[in-house]
Amino acid sequence: MPRSEIAELPAHRFNPRAKDSGEMVCVVCLCHFRARELVRILPCSHEFHAACVDKWLESNSRCPVCRTDASEAVPAGAST
Repeated sequence: MPRSEIAELPAHRFNPRAKDSGEMVCVVCLCHFRARELVRILPCSHEFHAACVDKWLESNSRCPVCRTDASEAVPAGAST
């Protein structure tokens, strides 16, 4: 998946108080999210450290958890 398309996917700074689930883990690196880390959200709603999933998406356009194609959600002709 091209970096320009990856950059179009939403991201936010992790706020542990905003999550009901308590501990959240990036399944790419298996590390817990920490306050203020940049987290990317894929179209399937799975969340990962942005750096981890961006690297993953450069070689595989599918979600590491559910295999949903993340590139289908990026509008055609989108640019940064």
